[in-house]
Amino acid sequence: MQQAEEEASALQTEIDLEKKQLKQMWKHQFKQLLEDTGYVTPGKLLSEVRVLFMGRECFEALTEQDCQNIYDQHQKEIVEKAKQNFQLRGIGSPELLLEHADLFYHFKSIAPTGTITQDDIKEITDALQDDSR
Repeated sequence: MQQAEEEASALQTEIDLEKKQLKQMWKHQFKQLLEDTGYVTPGKLLSEVRVLFMGRECFEALTEQDCQNIYDQHQKEIVEKAKQNFQLRGIGSPELLLEHADLFYHFKSIAPTGTITQDDIKEITDALQDDSR
């Protein structure tokens, strides 16, 4: 009897470990999906882009809270990266970037590969010059 209980316990432990590994894999895949999706831009809410992930196993398999936590962390990362890039270019304050996120999104959607031309940069600069920050 004791041997059967030990085997059942060992089997349950193995199943739990596999579930945990699978969940970690889904979290990693969802994070990668966020990084690869050009429509996820600084300041955009998960509710605005959720439809893009529906039907994806990594999104569907995770809890709402897991997805939100991963998305929030991704937002922190891309906002910080955008702030650093923005400050390095000397264009203005980081808040200006978030207030004009739609302008940058427009260029990302035109060139999903991330290629922005000199004319695009001039258009962005012209649009932001009116702000005194």
